Amino acid sequence: MLDGNKVASCRKRLGWSRLDLARHTGLCVEAIAKIETGQAVDPDRETVLVLAKALLVDVEDISE
Repeated sequence: MLDGNKVASCRKRLGWSRLDLARHTGLCVEAIAKIETGQAVDPDRETVLVLAKALLVDVEDISE
């Protein structure tokens, strides 16, 4: 399961806004916001992989 707080922490570590992360992943800002706030706790595997790659972390680093 994806941990939204970890996603937000990694994003902020890079100095990125949600819009920046959206641009790097191809996801919409609303999807990023839902992931970070826990409203989308079980996104598909491809979304998790795209997020991890953009954030320069392993999948395990953004998972619970």
